[in-house]
Formats: sequence, C-alpha cells, structure tokens
Amino acid sequence: MPFSIASNVPSLIAQRNLSRQQEGYERAIERLSSGYRVNSASDDPAGVAVISRLSARISGLGAATRNANTGLSMAETAEGSLAEMTTVVDRRRELAVEASNGVLTSADRTLLDTEFAELIEEVDRIASASDHGTTELLSGASVTYSYQVGAEAGATTLDVTFGAISTTTLAISTSTLSGSGTKNASDAITAIDLALETINTRRASFGGAVSAFEFSISHNDTLSTNLEESLSRLRDADIAEESALLARYKVMIEAGAAVLAQANQLPSITLALLGVSGT
Repeated sequence: MPFSIASNVPSLIAQRNLSRQQEGYERAIERLSSGYRVNSASDDPAGVAVISRLSARISGLGAATRNANTGLSMAETAEGSLAEMTTVVDRRRELAVEASNGVLTSADRTLLDTEFAELIEEVDRIASASDHGTTELLSGASVTYSYQVGAEAGATTLDVTFGAISTTTLAISTSTLSGSGTKNASDAITAIDLALETINTRRASFGGAVSAFEFSISHNDTLSTNLEESLSRLRDADIAEESALLARYKVMIEAGAAVLAQANQLPSITLALLGVSGT
C-alpha cells in the first residue's frame, strides 16, 4: 500500500470495524437490559410479525378465560341457590305428606299449613337474593347469556339460561294444607313433585355449564402456556449468549480503539519521509 497524506485508508478501515463492534456492543446491552432478543422489527423482520400474532393470541386467551370464569361464577352461584331452595321445597313436601294423614283434624292441618305458608316466602326470597352484581340469576324473566370462551373470531360460545324461577313459575304459590280432608295436601304433594323436577332440571343445566366452563378454562390455560413457550423461543434473549457477546465486543472495542490510534499515526510517518516533523 502506498504512503499517502491525502487519505488514511487504514484509519478508515479501523473506524469502520470499530463502529461495527460498537453496534454489536450496544445491541447486546439492549437485549440484556430488556430481556428480549427482538426489540424492534429490524432485529427480526419476519419474526416480529409472528411475535405480534402470538402475543395477541395469548392476550385473547386471557380475556376468554376471564369470560369463562364469569360464567362459571354465575352458574355456581345459581346452582348453589337452587340447592338451598331444594331443601326448603323438600321440607314443604314433608309437611304435605304429614298433612295427608287421615287421622289429623282440620285444626292439625291448619297448624301445619302455618309453616307451609311461611316456607313459600323463603323460596321467593332465595330466588330474589340470587344475583351476580346487578344480574338476576333465578328471579325475573328467562334470559340466555352467551359466553365467549375462545380467542378466535366466531369461536364456540357457551350459552347458559338464567331466571324464571319463582313460586309462580314452579306452580306452588297457591298450594295449601288446610281443610277437613286430605285432598289439598295430596294436591300439594303433586305440585311440589313437579316443582322439584323443574328445579332438578335447572340444577343439572347449571352443573353441566360449570363443567363446560372448567374444561374451557383448563384448555385455555394449556394453550396459553404452549403459546408462551413458543413466544419465548422467538422473542426472549439468550442471556448466556448475549453475555458472552458483550464481553467479546468489549474486548474488540478496546482493541479497535488501540489500532485506530496507531492508524492515525501513519500520516506522521509519511511526513517524516519529507523531512517534516508531525505534531
């Protein structure tokens, strides 16, 4: 290579290499400080789109799980209230069976009817007290809610019907045990058996919904975990590798700076050939 004072090519080469080492050093610092291998689209143009889709899917699964937990809570609350209502209705049936005994007098049945009538109010109280926030679960008109339990558009929803449970809809509001004979008590037993059948059907519906929600939540959790693992492979930095690169770049920068200092002395050597002292 000819000696020149117009251009210091070795210095330019050293500067270029030093700049590259500096860029690598800064990139390693960024990855170690953020914990991510991909911090911008320039780090992995193809991978950043995949990372974005995976992140959106994971967020969607989280929202779907929250939806399912809401439905699970509502179904469990409604089923629990119906279980308490069943206990009350069973007691009314017990009183009706007792009142069906022909040995009892009209006065005896009137005494039994006192508790029988009070318990009917408890059925309505349980129904009206069963709610989830401002949403009625047993009382009021029948309403079906759809719960989005998947992360995709048009994913399968779980539908649960609430409401329409009261002494009126159960057809037990007018039952009585009073009377000189056993007919009213016998009719009350028939009405209560039909009401229990309705209650048990609704309890089975809520129980099935609870199981469906639990399976959906478990599936979402499993899928989210697998997606998180895939996302980690694409996005997260390998700390051991980046630490090794950081140390390497640091050494290369120090060496490059020393070489650059030497390269910048070449014009002085060239001036010496002309008998001119460099400063």
